[in-house]
Amino acid sequence: ALDEIAVHWALDNVEKVGLIRGGRTGDINADEGGYNVVYADAALVMPLGDLEGDGYQDFGLVRRAGNVEHQIDVYRGAPDLPGTPALALRRVGTGDGVRVDLRAAVGDFDGNRRSDLAILQTTFNLGDGAPFTGAVHVFPDVASNFFAAGITERSLDNADITISSDYVSGVLDTIAAGALDLDGDDIDDLVVGATTAHVARETVQLLAGRVFVLHGSRGVHAMFDPRGVDVLTNR
Repeated sequence: ALDEIAVHWALDNVEKVGLIRGGRTGDINADEGGYNVVYADAALVMPLGDLEGDGYQDFGLVRRAGNVEHQIDVYRGAPDLPGTPALALRRVGTGDGVRVDLRAAVGDFDGNRRSDLAILQTTFNLGDGAPFTGAVHVFPDVASNFFAAGITERSLDNADITISSDYVSGVLDTIAAGALDLDGDDIDDLVVGATTAHVARETVQLLAGRVFVLHGSRGVHAMFDPRGVDVLTNR
């Protein structure tokens, strides 16, 4: 019943994440001496909740090579801290002259009481740092479709649902990580943002930004009903 702590650090240009089991005492130094498990080449750790409903918290580690975050490894919580990932979600493509960020959100977006995983992939220009491509890749029911099925890897391009963006809509570059039921229908909603979107009203407001609320849905429109997207902008 004790939570663990995840710590990210970089030494000699090598990024790592260490887990400290709940209940331990004393000072922890970034020399790997005080950690229960250390994961090498991990750029970011992301809590994913209990994806399979077994009472253990799962988490993801983002792997990065240079400026490109190219993979999210999903680890299943267990009585013994996991040493190897249960699932690898990989980016496809080169990373020449760009920066790529990967971020995750978890929710029950189709109301079947099972956790779905959404991965936002955003590509940025190295020169000015502006995003120029952004897409959300959604993988429904991770526990059944991956863990129980014994599937250990998948490319982001092979997601069940992909939500794309462009300069007209605004390039998606942010995602709300937690499960949010904004309309009270007992189905989680997905919230994504385009921080550099231009908004046209009486005049064009440069870089005003947009937030898109994609309401989860049952029935004919599996997961996200295209008629139920709310768009919020700065005036």
